[in-house]
Amino acid sequence: MKLLNKLTSPAVSSDTPRIHRMQDSNASHRSFRLPWRRSLSRDIILSLSIVVIITASIYMFVTYSILSRQAQHQFEGKADEYITFLQKSLEIPLWNMDEASIQKVCNSFVRNDTVSLLKITDTTERLSFSYENESPGDHIRRNAMIEHNGIKVGTIHLNLEARMKYERIRQTLWTIIATMLVMLLSLTTGAGLATRFFLKNPLSHLIHGIERIAAGDYDHQFKSAPQKEIASIISKFEMMVEQIKSREVSLTEMNKQLHHEVLERKETEIALRKAFLKSETLERIVNRSPAVAFSWRAGSDWLVEFASDNVRQFGYSPEDILSGRIKYSNIIHPDDLDRVDAEVREYSRMPDMDSFTQEYRIVTADDRVLWTDDRTWIIRDDQGRITHFQGVVLDRTQQHIAEERVHKLNEELEDRVARRTQEVENANRELAATVEQVRELAAKADAANASKSEFLANMSHEIRTPMNGIIGMTGLLLDTELDDEQQEYTDTVQSSAENLLSIINDILDFSKIEAGKLIIETLDFNLPVTLEETLELLSFKAHEKELELICYIDPKVPAHLKGDPGRLRQIILNLANNAIKFTGKGEVVIQAEVLMEKDNKVHLQVKVTDTGMGIPPDRQNLLFKTFSQVDSSTTRKFGGTGLGLAISKRLVELMGGDIGVDSRVGEGATFWFSLWFEKQEGVEAQPPEVGPFTGIPGKRILAVDDHVLNRNMLENYLTKWNCEPTVVSQTKDALAEMISADENGAPFDLVIIDSSLPDMGGSTLGDVIREHKVLRFTPRILLTPGMRAIADGAKRSDFDAYLTKPIKQRQLYNALAMIFNNTETKPESAKNPSPSIRRIDMATEQKRGRILLAEDNTANQLVALNILRKSGYTVDAVGDGREAVQALEEVPYDLVLMDVQMPVMDGYQATRHIRQLDSLYCAIPIIAMTASAMTGDREKCIEAGMDDYLPKPVDPKHLVQMVGKWVGRYRTDHAGATPII
Repeated sequence: MKLLNKLTSPAVSSDTPRIHRMQDSNASHRSFRLPWRRSLSRDIILSLSIVVIITASIYMFVTYSILSRQAQHQFEGKADEYITFLQKSLEIPLWNMDEASIQKVCNSFVRNDTVSLLKITDTTERLSFSYENESPGDHIRRNAMIEHNGIKVGTIHLNLEARMKYERIRQTLWTIIATMLVMLLSLTTGAGLATRFFLKNPLSHLIHGIERIAAGDYDHQFKSAPQKEIASIISKFEMMVEQIKSREVSLTEMNKQLHHEVLERKETEIALRKAFLKSETLERIVNRSPAVAFSWRAGSDWLVEFASDNVRQFGYSPEDILSGRIKYSNIIHPDDLDRVDAEVREYSRMPDMDSFTQEYRIVTADDRVLWTDDRTWIIRDDQGRITHFQGVVLDRTQQHIAEERVHKLNEELEDRVARRTQEVENANRELAATVEQVRELAAKADAANASKSEFLANMSHEIRTPMNGIIGMTGLLLDTELDDEQQEYTDTVQSSAENLLSIINDILDFSKIEAGKLIIETLDFNLPVTLEETLELLSFKAHEKELELICYIDPKVPAHLKGDPGRLRQIILNLANNAIKFTGKGEVVIQAEVLMEKDNKVHLQVKVTDTGMGIPPDRQNLLFKTFSQVDSSTTRKFGGTGLGLAISKRLVELMGGDIGVDSRVGEGATFWFSLWFEKQEGVEAQPPEVGPFTGIPGKRILAVDDHVLNRNMLENYLTKWNCEPTVVSQTKDALAEMISADENGAPFDLVIIDSSLPDMGGSTLGDVIREHKVLRFTPRILLTPGMRAIADGAKRSDFDAYLTKPIKQRQLYNALAMIFNNTETKPESAKNPSPSIRRIDMATEQKRGRILLAEDNTANQLVALNILRKSGYTVDAVGDGREAVQALEEVPYDLVLMDVQMPVMDGYQATRHIRQLDSLYCAIPIIAMTASAMTGDREKCIEAGMDDYLPKPVDPKHLVQMVGKWVGRYRTDHAGATPII
């Protein structure tokens, strides 16, 4: 103010000072209007608010789209979960036609309020359950079949309402709106605070400098500001200060002369300012504002000295307020008046308080209640005493109503969420109860399956016991002298019994798989030996139908593997038997090849190819289903349960492999399966030799066979053993090769001849070679389709060795080794018989012993007694376990054949009692010979103390082999004898 006085004081005596006074008056007028202009903070906040609103709108649109897709996906996933749940829950009830369980499961399920339709139909399209409560709107519809063991038992029709999807989206959007409002408020507040923070210091320094200059400190130095706008203002002020300093000198004298005039002008200026405050210009500006401006004197009990014309929006005129007819305290709502008055008093006691804000309600002249915001400034005199309160009142009723609505909506939303949460919890509890019921039903179903499996096992045992007697006695009868009619009848009985046993075995295996009691073992085994042993079981059936049975193992296939050889053999037997059964003429080929090989494991594929009738494409999907064949006519023509391929598929899947078929009608079929096997560690591939035979490498060998696969197989085997093979398909080519080789001084060391050559039989070619003056010393091996040809050859001794087809790698190697060993160490006239004949002779030279048979079934006793006595053993029979223990205490036996299920004392009890005997015979070999063939029965016998296990019906060959092995081992350990095995 001092600066202003100095600038205006010369205006009394000259025109130039008068101009300055007018300029200062204009400047003062402009400075008075500045607070009503737009501020920087307000513009920044407004811009940020617009950006946030636009961004929030875009975000809400994108969020709505994403939530819609996610909700749709989740809802469809929930529908698929419901379908899967219903399929598993209704599978057993529909299969058993349990209407009560169906109604119970479905009634529990439809309590979910999202289900609008549920219909359950059986295979005849008959409704087992129906529920419908559809309403307009979107629905998710699902139809699905219910299957039990691959068989359709019913259909599900399910509709779900999608309203939950939209409710969740609306809830999420309301949450986003509320979040955006909070963000908008926070951002605007932060922007205002940031603006004040960044502009406060520079403006404070600028204002401080202006105040110092106004106080007369013209030497004050302004601090530099980073903002170029403020820096520009500072520069202008510095220029102005320089001008003021230059005038100060000239005005000093003038001030002294015009001192009295200045005093008068001050009084005039004060009067002018008061008049200016009441001028029409100021009133027009104030009245244009939406707020109500007021001024009331402190300590006057709310007596208003000034009120803008906008007070009319409250229903009152300015005259009513200014005249005191209506006090401002009468306008404030009675419930808020005490609080407002207390706050004013509290703020008045704070010496540093220059302004404050309040929120209270206004009662209008027409008794409406409005919500207002009040911004009040405290006016003090030079001594710091409060003289007036001035401020503005802004109506915010609409904003308050909106906030109330938002608050109410939030409360409703929270209440709705709480109700929905409770409903979901109730639904979860009901669902948990339903799941528990389903589990109970599943447990009952498992118990029923276990009972079925136990029943099948018991029935299998009961059937195997008489089957052992039938097959055994029939075999013994076939060894007696029978006429043609008796032979035919007995053969029929034997064939029928074997077919019945095959059916029983299929059903037993299937029951093991269904009950989950079948265990896949991991054992070390030799793949070529396993396949060749399997072929021995197939060769007789193939020979009966005059089929060529071929087994070819790719040389790249590792021999020593880890896996379950028993189940591998079972799969190949099922596939090969099926091929032989449906092939009228031609061949059945079994091939093994490598699909992929790694350091420690190999992926093998085994193919069984036949030249049978083929399978139509539309019937191939039935092959691997239980009790299914291509059509009903084949069932009548060829017989069988239809379980073989189904069991093979289950076994392959349990072993982690794949199985399939490729076929065309009239061109045969190829069944294949692939499995991973681990390699045996530390085992190198070795030839299948037996004994210290040498001399095979380097031998020149001729092979004659009309089948190309047999020729390739012979050539591969001989090449692997470092021989020099030559293979031909016709007899004339064979003779030409032999004569040419002899003329060139490199005759063949051996010739392998197929017995069924088309142009000249194998036996005839052998005779031609034997009678040839040059070739007659060449060793010959005849490949025959069965043992009968070997027996005939043994009588005539035409060939050096006879081998049955299909060709077995080990058998061929042993034959070559024995022939070359004999020819190199003995003269021609002292040659030994062929390997097959030698094995027969060695078997008849085995040392015999005394055997105790514990068997309660008379027919089974007769079978075992006759088989063993014909093999040269002395056999005694008892009827139960107690008699077996007593017999061992009286007679020295070499072995015990123990049935498991016997009266008085069963086989397990008897074995444990024998092992506890205080005598030399507590360690006697005990072999379980039982009709119990379920998984774990062998382990149960071994755990009881038995040494080995032989399932019924008993194969005579296997019985004699097992008895010979254990009798010889026991007598070696206890008598010092060395048996020939």
